[in-house]
Amino acid sequence: MKVQDDKALMEEGASRPRQSCRKASGLEDTLASLGPQDGIEELRNAVSSLPRWSAFREAAKYGEWSLQLKRVIEIFAEYKNKVNAARDPMEKVAIISDLEQELADSSGLSQTVIGLFAVEVESHVRNCGHHFPVPSTDNLIELQDKLGELSKSTFGTPFTVLDWADYQHKPRATLIRLQGAGFSEEEVKKHMEEAASRDMFLSQLSEGFTKVVYEFCASFSPTTTGHKTMMGVAFNGFFEALDKGEIQWFCSDVFGKSQCARVYDKRKKYLGWTNLGSLVTELVQKKLLEEPKETPTSALRCYKKLGIVLIPNFMEKLTMLLATVDAKVAEAEFMKTKAIAAAVSLFITGTPIVVKLIYRASGFEEEDAA
Repeated sequence: MKVQDDKALMEEGASRPRQSCRKASGLEDTLASLGPQDGIEELRNAVSSLPRWSAFREAAKYGEWSLQLKRVIEIFAEYKNKVNAARDPMEKVAIISDLEQELADSSGLSQTVIGLFAVEVESHVRNCGHHFPVPSTDNLIELQDKLGELSKSTFGTPFTVLDWADYQHKPRATLIRLQGAGFSEEEVKKHMEEAASRDMFLSQLSEGFTKVVYEFCASFSPTTTGHKTMMGVAFNGFFEALDKGEIQWFCSDVFGKSQCARVYDKRKKYLGWTNLGSLVTELVQKKLLEEPKETPTSALRCYKKLGIVLIPNFMEKLTMLLATVDAKVAEAEFMKTKAIAAAVSLFITGTPIVVKLIYRASGFEEEDAA
C-alpha cells in the first residue's frame, strides 16, 4: 500500500487497470493480497468471497474489524466536516494530512484504510484537469534541501536570506543578534532599510525562489510550465507575498532553520505531499503569510471536491465493506444456530433409540414386549 515513493506508479496509476486481490483464506490474508492500485471495492469483494468457515474460525477478528470500521467511518465523517469548513485549498490539504496522521499511527485495518484512501486522493488530484502527478518523497526532500540552501544565500550582501527575513519579522531582536555577530547598527540599516539595496535583494530572492519552485514542479511533472500543477497552488501565497516585498515566511525558527523549508515529514507513511498544506496553513496561522487571492477557480473546485465528493464516496464504500463484514458475522451466527438446533433435535429424537439399542445389547426386553 505504499503510494508516494513510487513515482512511476503515480504517473501511470490513472490509466492502469486495477488488479483483483489474489484468493485469500482469512481476513489478514485479504489485507496482504491487496495490490498497489487496489481499492475498497477489491477489499470488499475479497472479504465477500471468503469461505463460510473463515467467519467461524476468525469470529473475534471479524468483530474487531466491525468495530474498527465503525470507528474509522466516524473519523472520516468528522474530517469531512472540517474539510468542507476550510476555505483555502491548502487548509483542506492540511486537514487531509492530519487525517492521515491519525489513522496511519494505528495498526491493522485502520492503517490499510488510510493507504487505500491515499490512492484515491492522489488519483483525484492527478485527474483534476490535466492528469497532474503528485510529488514523491524524493521530490520533497530535494525541495527542502534547496530551500535550505536558498535561506543561506546572501545575493551579494553581508546578510543571509534568513537575516533579511528575521529583520522584517522582528527587527529589534534581529538587530541585536547581528550586532552580536559584529555588524554595526548603521551597517544593518543601510542594507536592509535603504530602498535601492532592499529592492535589489528582493528581486534576486524572487528569482532564486521561482527557480527552486519551478524545478520542484518539473521534477515530478516534466511537462509542467512554471508551477502550473495542482500542487503549484501551495506556492501562490509565497509569490503574492514576494510581489509585495514580504518575506517574513522565510524567517528562522528556534533551531535557526527557515520556517518555509519544512516541507518533508519523515513520519508520514502516506500522502507525504500533504505536508505542504500543513506548512502553508501553519505560516498563515502565525501571520507570516497571507492566504492567496489569485488561485484559479479550477483549482479551488478541485480541492473543494475533496470534502463534498471524494470523502463521502469513500465513506460509502467503507459502509458497504462494514455491511459485508457484518453479513459474514450474521451468516456464521445463523449457521451456528442451525447447527446447535440440529444437534439438540438429534439428541431429543435419538435418545430413545439409543436406550433401546442398549437394552437389546444387554439382553433385556422392554416390559411391554414381555
